[in-house]
Amino acid sequence: MDHRVSERRMAEFAACCLSMGQSCGADLHNISAHGCMLATAEPMLAAGNPVRIRIAGISSLDGKVVWAEGACAGVAFATALHPAVVDYIALRTAAKAGEGPAMGQALAG
Repeated sequence: MDHRVSERRMAEFAACCLSMGQSCGADLHNISAHGCMLATAEPMLAAGNPVRIRIAGISSLDGKVVWAEGACAGVAFATALHPAVVDYIALRTAAKAGEGPAMGQALAG
């Protein structure tokens, strides 16, 4: 059963994860105001551990790993993201994939 608090949006971003003194690259696959899913090259994130996610152009996102399965993990953010930040990430993903308007057009109105 799915117990998410907010809707997930597709996202494809390279990120850097910092957790328990280790850092690694990761791919952020989806995001909501309350969390995201990450995939790392090697399993390094464990349920219950704190994590800081760095995405270029966005402030660091702090959270806690709520589940981990192999190299994939779900993260709950310590503070909910503003809906405009989630929209920004989703729009950048759509524009990069050629699925939506360019960022300037989308934000202009």
